[in-house]
Amino acid sequence: MPIHLLSVPSACLVAVALLVVGLRRRGFISTLPDGHPLRAYHDAMRNEDRRNGRRLILILLAYLAFVLGLAAAGLSRTPTGAEHVTLLLALVFSGGLALLAIRCGANQSSRGMMLLPPVMLVAFGLAYPLLA
Repeated sequence: MPIHLLSVPSACLVAVALLVVGLRRRGFISTLPDGHPLRAYHDAMRNEDRRNGRRLILILLAYLAFVLGLAAAGLSRTPTGAEHVTLLLALVFSGGLALLAIRCGANQSSRGMMLLPPVMLVAFGLAYPLLA
């Protein structure tokens, strides 16, 4: 299958799965009663989650830029089919990293930290076939 037909749907699938996980986690946290120990834990961890989430998003951005740089340099085309393997590995690693960032973002009052990683993955899925 051509890489331009595989890249965007794969990235969108990963992004939707991440959004579903983030929204379910945010819903779970918001339904906890005020006196519940888990609610107190999430309230205590909110600032640390914000710092960790920002770090994870920066690492995700650097990794996706690195993979796009490799694709632009032509290093993912050396053996036949290498661009497919590069895309798969990039989506798996960045999906796991984005899941950690979304876990941190679900505990925040704003949705920015929860929405940014899926948007970055979709942008990666759109840009990768142009460079590979």
